[in-house]
Amino acid sequence: MTPERVLEIIYGLSCFNHQTPEQKQTLAQNICFGSDGQRPALKVFGALIMSKLEHNISEHLDSGLTDGCLPLKANSGDDDYKLHCECSNKSHTAIINMNDYLSTEREDFLRWICRLTAPYVIYHPERHSHYVLDPGNCIPIKLSDTTKGTSTKHKNSHAQNNPGSQGVDPEKGGYGGFSDVHKVQLHDCHCSLPDTGLKNPEGYYALKKLISHDRDNFQLELDSLLFSADRNKDKRHMIQVLATFEELDSVQSTFYLLFDWAEGDLQDFWRRNKSLVGDMSHCLAMSEQFLGLGQTLEAIHSDRLKFPLPDDIVDPRNLYGRHGDIKPDNILYFHLSTGEQRLVLADFGLGRLHTKLSISKQDPKVLGRTETYRSPEFDLPDGLVGPRADVYSLGCVFLEHITWFLLGVGFPDKFSDDRSMKDIHGFDADTFFMLTDDWKAAVFKPAVTEWIATLKENEACSWFLFQMLELIEDQMLACDKERRIRTIPLVTNLKALHKACQSSKTFYMKRWKDCECTASPE
Repeated sequence: MTPERVLEIIYGLSCFNHQTPEQKQTLAQNICFGSDGQRPALKVFGALIMSKLEHNISEHLDSGLTDGCLPLKANSGDDDYKLHCECSNKSHTAIINMNDYLSTEREDFLRWICRLTAPYVIYHPERHSHYVLDPGNCIPIKLSDTTKGTSTKHKNSHAQNNPGSQGVDPEKGGYGGFSDVHKVQLHDCHCSLPDTGLKNPEGYYALKKLISHDRDNFQLELDSLLFSADRNKDKRHMIQVLATFEELDSVQSTFYLLFDWAEGDLQDFWRRNKSLVGDMSHCLAMSEQFLGLGQTLEAIHSDRLKFPLPDDIVDPRNLYGRHGDIKPDNILYFHLSTGEQRLVLADFGLGRLHTKLSISKQDPKVLGRTETYRSPEFDLPDGLVGPRADVYSLGCVFLEHITWFLLGVGFPDKFSDDRSMKDIHGFDADTFFMLTDDWKAAVFKPAVTEWIATLKENEACSWFLFQMLELIEDQMLACDKERRIRTIPLVTNLKALHKACQSSKTFYMKRWKDCECTASPE
């Protein structure tokens, strides 16, 4: 609101008809710029306008109420319902507090004060922004839609110890369980959020409201996100938390995380890109996506930390991470303004930070995981879960993605049906492994071996895809976790494959059986 607009409003109010033009000008100047050591009262004036009490601005200024006093607290214990100013530690007895005003008018005024004092949201790439909101204050958003964190849509998105595991509605982005996700836009005058590489062309964001009010749960998820982002120089394939909010009330806090808005998850990507099935030219982009997701996982598994540690972590050199729930639902895709469709690893809700002492000593029976994509150590009697469980899950997802590309949208589900069999508990399970008769070891399900062999024989299976299938089968899905590849050598392999695609179209455009290449890329 400009000084000219304020003056125009004053001239339009009959309560100021008795004032001279000079007095009206002075009043407008005081509202906009303050006077005699007092701060401006533009937000106070705006709240009075919206609550239809603008004719009382002079009384408020005389009582010392300015924008510097905001937000106000209502001391309802007093008979005259004084508005308490915590900034100056005093009460203002302006006309709004008098007995001839209805409580609804006072409450309306306070509500508009809260709206006008909403935080100005800024993204700092080197420093996280956390906003604590007093009761009644609000996040400066325009709500568009809501998706519950308990929704599901895919037959093999089964979850164990994770009842909030989320599937993504085709028209909504998915950001994990144990939460409600709101599709929102932020008011332009209340934010300065740069393009982090994933910005929605229409300006939408995902506001994730945690169901849990436990501060430790919030801090755990935030630490996992910040830890991984701190270690990942190339953040293009990692979901980035833009800001967090904490709403206070007399009993508990409610926590929110703000992200860029995605078009959907990996399964949505499959459904909306049927034209890419069998299009070998897409393999170049696929090699870049696989590399980016691998680099993101490497960052999560990193062993160093550069931002302040939690109180219970003493030595940063021994700090590790784990995602804990890699599945198609937790790989989001973003349709950028450049036309690029980018896959991004998201939902660190089951992620954990671990010290070196505990990294491989976690009891699988008490850990959250997704049934379909779980690694064998979850079922083995002496299995201990570490970061390489994530590598196994990522290998499962890569295999399903290649299945979609070579065969079509419905075939990941057919693959699920083919490998479904009774597990050790007597339930139908579409895991990629099974236990031996003595339950002491895990092996590939025959259907998985046969499926990979079938993919290799596909007419659109290039040398790049053949090498990817070899990497998945021999190293990422190794049932013995000690033989399973770690993320650092995995990324080295993915870099070599992507480089080979960049260097030679034949590597990804020609069927591997017809290709003169006989060796793996260096």
